[in-house]
Amino acid sequence: MSLQKPLFLFLVSLFSLAMIGAKTAQAGPTPTPTATPTATAVPTVTPTAIPQDLDFFTNFEDVIPNTVPGEIIVVGVSPTTANLGGDAFGGRIGNKSLYHSGRRAWMVLPNGTGVITFETDADTVAFYARASSGDTIVRAFNGSDVIVDGPVTIIPGSGWQLVSFSGRIARIEVTNLSDSFPNGIDDFGFTPAPEPIGVEIDISPFRVINRVQLGSRQRVLVVILGSETIDVTRVAVESLAFGPDGAPSFPGIKPVLLGDRNRDGFTDLLVRFDMDETGIAAGDMQACLTGEIDGAPFEGCDTIETFAPPGRQP
Repeated sequence: MSLQKPLFLFLVSLFSLAMIGAKTAQAGPTPTPTATPTATAVPTVTPTAIPQDLDFFTNFEDVIPNTVPGEIIVVGVSPTTANLGGDAFGGRIGNKSLYHSGRRAWMVLPNGTGVITFETDADTVAFYARASSGDTIVRAFNGSDVIVDGPVTIIPGSGWQLVSFSGRIARIEVTNLSDSFPNGIDDFGFTPAPEPIGVEIDISPFRVINRVQLGSRQRVLVVILGSETIDVTRVAVESLAFGPDGAPSFPGIKPVLLGDRNRDGFTDLLVRFDMDETGIAAGDMQACLTGEIDGAPFEGCDTIETFAPPGRQP
């Protein structure tokens, strides 16, 4: 009996090991943990405007006969027109490579600048451009002659390039750096900017007269007055631009909610600007503030009186 019991226990152990091995084989190897994939942000791409999709469009096929340099080509309907002029002409010449579509285009003379002015600021402008020889430089300006988009450089040999600008655009300049050949602008379209919401502002609010000091690093205080249509808490501070040069809100100092300064029942907003960045000059009698509220443009102006520091000329 003493030999049979150990033998029995030995056989039971072998059977148990066999069963464990069978279960392991059925289950397969222990899976190796895999890393959880990290989410990758998809960059937001601003869609490029297509000229034909904008409110007003021309392919210059109706420019018959050719215009002469300096003659204005009008696109659109007043008061929302684009006026193409400067050192440029519209029509047809013997070089068909200067036509993006059809058989006509608007062409800027060698070493010349074509100018597109908008009767009402444009919100979006798009057209095709091609340089024959020498670069073509395209820039968009606002009403204060500040570049709001561009410059875009069109290089010879690159074929037709789609130029698309956005912002409150008052003028576009197309400069042809070639010494010998015109460039081509074709399939031109634009959409007028919406009319800005009118807001009331108060410059130098803590003075009886809105006096601003020239030639100094002083800060100009401007109050945006709230109303039934203007909730100043919704103003996009980064969009604010004050004076002819469009000075931004003074960096590092947040606008201050003043409460109801003019006692009309609506909250007002105090903003500071660097005087030297405003572009306000001696003799200016008005200054304006532009910006956006909930994505919609607004504008407000107030009278001012300029003066120079004692002992200094403005």
